[in-house]
Amino acid sequence: MATAQNIAALFDHGWWDELERILRDAVQKDPADTKSVFRLANLLGLRGQYEEALRWFDLCADQGWPGPLSLNNKGVVLAWMGEARAALRCLQGAKNSPEDVRTSRCAPALYNLGIIYDRLVEDGGRLPWVVIEAQETQLSGGANEIARGHFVEANSAAWEASHVLDRPLYLWKDDIPSRFGFETSRNLGDIQTAHDLFRDALNFLDEGK
Repeated sequence: MATAQNIAALFDHGWWDELERILRDAVQKDPADTKSVFRLANLLGLRGQYEEALRWFDLCADQGWPGPLSLNNKGVVLAWMGEARAALRCLQGAKNSPEDVRTSRCAPALYNLGIIYDRLVEDGGRLPWVVIEAQETQLSGGANEIARGHFVEANSAAWEASHVLDRPLYLWKDDIPSRFGFETSRNLGDIQTAHDLFRDALNFLDEGK
């Protein structure tokens, strides 16, 4: 069994293929080893293997470890993928979950939401529909005010002593694509396009979106 020190050394030296093999072996031997599952999910997310990372984060969340951080990290990966609605849903779920007995909000999720709204300021400060839909407008003002509110509330957390694979994932503004969360307009040039849009709308209704 690899120690935390060995895992950190492999990561820091860039031997990620070997690290991924070790973590996969650990998870295969013991699927209930949520620490290895969380580390594997983080590693895959950092390597750009987003779809598989999401599945492992879901397993962590199902087993309740490590609290809201698995939901936060899943939201970050979804944001990297450009999945605005799902990313906001995860980050807001993590935000409203306690980190531990000392705090009432998940600070990493607050910070990541602040990054998203700060990015929206650069796109003109208008709120996309996915944000309005998520009821973030209960915080009065536009994207700038919402971002400021999240940054103020996000307190520092003591993960410095642990390795990156055991910590929350954080967004940078450059991670958020321009027009994040805004619907792309489509011109109705013919009846087939109109029909396709109508069918898409019905599918969204059936899925409860």
